[in-house]
Amino acid sequence: MILLVSLFLGNIPSFAFSASSEPKINCLIINLDYVNCTWSELGLKYNYSFKSRFSHHEILDCSTYQKINSVNVGCMFPYKKTQRFNLLKTWLYSDNGSLVTQQNHSLKEYVKLNPPFNLSVVERKDAELWLYWNVTNDDRCIESEVRHRTDNKDWKNTPPGSRTTFILPFPSKKRYEFQVRARISSSCGESKFWSDWSESVYWESLKTNDTEINCLIINLDYVNCTWSELGLKYNYSFKSRFSHHEILDCSTYQKINSVNVGCMFPYKKTQRFNLLKTWLYSDNGSLVTQQNHSLKEYVKLNPPFNLSVVERKDAELWLYWNVTNDDRCIESEVRHRTDNKDWKNTSPGSRTTFILPFPSKKRYEFQVRARISSSCGESRFWSDWSESVYWESFGNVPEINCLIINLDYVNCTWSELGLKYNYSFKSRFSHHEILDCSTYQKINSVNVGCMFPYKKTQRFNLLKTWLYSDNGSLVTQQNHSLKEYVKLNPPFNLSVVERKDAELWLYWNVTNDDRCIESEVRHRTNNKDWKNTSPGSRTTFILPFPSKKRYEFQVRARISSSCGESKFWSDWSESVYWESLKTNDTESLAPVSVTTLVLYTVGATVILVILSCLLVHNERLRVILIPVVPNAGQNVSKYLASLFDNYDGNIEKWLSMPKDLENGFKPNFTERACPVREYKMVSQSSSDIESILSNPTDLSSDYQCMHSYSSASTIPGPAEALPTQDPSPEDNPV
Repeated sequence: MILLVSLFLGNIPSFAFSASSEPKINCLIINLDYVNCTWSELGLKYNYSFKSRFSHHEILDCSTYQKINSVNVGCMFPYKKTQRFNLLKTWLYSDNGSLVTQQNHSLKEYVKLNPPFNLSVVERKDAELWLYWNVTNDDRCIESEVRHRTDNKDWKNTPPGSRTTFILPFPSKKRYEFQVRARISSSCGESKFWSDWSESVYWESLKTNDTEINCLIINLDYVNCTWSELGLKYNYSFKSRFSHHEILDCSTYQKINSVNVGCMFPYKKTQRFNLLKTWLYSDNGSLVTQQNHSLKEYVKLNPPFNLSVVERKDAELWLYWNVTNDDRCIESEVRHRTDNKDWKNTSPGSRTTFILPFPSKKRYEFQVRARISSSCGESRFWSDWSESVYWESFGNVPEINCLIINLDYVNCTWSELGLKYNYSFKSRFSHHEILDCSTYQKINSVNVGCMFPYKKTQRFNLLKTWLYSDNGSLVTQQNHSLKEYVKLNPPFNLSVVERKDAELWLYWNVTNDDRCIESEVRHRTNNKDWKNTSPGSRTTFILPFPSKKRYEFQVRARISSSCGESKFWSDWSESVYWESLKTNDTESLAPVSVTTLVLYTVGATVILVILSCLLVHNERLRVILIPVVPNAGQNVSKYLASLFDNYDGNIEKWLSMPKDLENGFKPNFTERACPVREYKMVSQSSSDIESILSNPTDLSSDYQCMHSYSSASTIPGPAEALPTQDPSPEDNPV
């Protein structure tokens, strides 16, 4: 915020400041995005309030103040692009509400753009350098000015023009440096203010003939080779070979308008010290050029990241950062400046920290870059400068930083990390009451942050925060616009399945309304480099894939522009994998969980106990119903002696049979005795035979006896007395 004030004040012409005692209000449109007004009374004696009004619109209070030591020194507020040509009225009021000054502004000529970006320079076939760049707004209303120099000599400026390209004829064996700046052109109301100069871009002539192939190891991860014939007339094919290895075709081409202009391919770190041979072939297969490369000095690292700066107790600033590879082989260079003045560079060293003594009431900006050190084969190339990190002294007042976490709650932390003071925290959204902190975050029992709830609509309201010391005195009051300060939780439940149409289908969940969330997918195969996809409002992703590859996917999310884009992405999700391993239709069985095994064991034990109880119970019934017969094989004489001595040979009593069972064996019927006769054949006369046959009385009576029995049992009873007869001499009883 203070950077904007300093940038603005540094670009205000001297005539803009009034010599009178009342403050001068200076307003400037920044990059056609918003209006920034500051007042020149910077003694910080008075805390003015600010109002503004465009012609034919209502008067508005300031929505976002710029502060120094909790004193208002400027205001940023939105506007519509057509209002640039309307009169702007501004007012400053004192603390007691009295008017301090009223001023009018014509903003048509007061526009300052951001510098051009993405500068690139390439060599064309017709012996020219072609420079091209991007601007942040409609280039039909913007004119650009290019300046260049060779071998660090004086700059040469070109006439401004409405363009985003520049062509320069060049002599051989020169090192060219280019910069571009931009402003609103006269066709759209010319601005008095140019943007700052862009970052420099360089080109150096090293070739003597043919198409030059330039190879560079990027971040010690892969080799990137490009060729300077960028007229896009020929679609070359590329091959490469490290010493003692085979020749490889290019695996991944870089293209412009479907024409190959470069190649990226993997390498082993030890190959950095080997000779690399490269070939370019034309469409008809003829060799265009063959070149050799020594890559030891041609390594460019990614910029350092995670820069942080804190104040130490011994009145020093402590800066620390991370690098992407082994820091024993990397040296870093730090540069810093105060209040947007000139940069001061420090000596390179193998380190990831830097300590700086500092005066009070200064605003510090730090950047770091890195390269391979001489201990591991020094590289000619530094990384780009890192993103800036800032520290500002507000009279030792801590800075409060607030972030909405997953649209669930607000998390505010303060930068006073010496843990000297245990501050108390209060907050208030516009049109709501002031609230004490409900949940503090602590380090060693000292408050360092606060988490508190909010309503989702309050994200677009101004948040005011206060810190108080132990004795209740106010330490600082700060304002926050949270619309862009939302960090979501990572996506979860990632799943990937194979579809019938030879595609991988990845789907996932997000923790909030997916209509407001855009997701970015990255994937890689066989642990190679990540490939990122374009963000989009989606929870699925489809990828055609070759067979026999191992795929790893990750997803991150943020609030999309349709709901107020956030500056913060979520962390990357947990990885999900898919790998083609099968060669037939056989599938491995799913492993049985521990819980299932325990349940099976307990169930089997219960069933075994029940069966044992049933078995014992049935055995008792069998013993009661069917008495056990004594084993005659043991003590035979003893058992037989007891039969005759104690029971007089009565087997029923000897066996101790129950009464009911004993009665069941007794007969309940009487049986008549039937006589049985035996007939002898005696030789007689025919007359005797006839007399016998004519008298069958005896036979019929015997037969009748055999059919007259009545019985209810098959057990024979005691014999009945048979009628005695005197048998004839022919009868022999059986």
